[in-house]
Amino acid sequence: MAARKAWAEYSRAYRQRLEKHGINESNYRTASRTKARGHEFTPERPSQIIGKDRISPSHVEYANNYNRLERAAMRKKSRMFGSTLKWNKQRADDNIRRNPQTKKAPTIAQLRRFLDMDMDEFIDIDWSDDDWAFLFYH
Repeated sequence: MAARKAWAEYSRAYRQRLEKHGINESNYRTASRTKARGHEFTPERPSQIIGKDRISPSHVEYANNYNRLERAAMRKKSRMFGSTLKWNKQRADDNIRRNPQTKKAPTIAQLRRFLDMDMDEFIDIDWSDDDWAFLFYH
């Protein structure tokens, strides 16, 4: 873990956000800042929980939501491309779990964006943007 800054080095806005959650100059080195940073129920990095067997109780709802969206994206890809000659279900599902270009799982926002797309929007994707590579299916 990186060394924490001195209290005075934080911006005024950040100090106020911490103070709103009971963290002040005297206790900020030992207090948990998770809630003040907006991560009481979400992980700071989704990779901390995605694909993991053990999940913090505070992140269970997030993980369940992510898994639901991931499965929905897999079903949608299968409906869209399952009848094509190059369809490879295992590879298509693996790409949803881990983008082959970025080596990271797609974000919830990316999964939702895909699930909201119609075929015209899908066709208009800028495929040079590696963030969309999780949609590859062969």
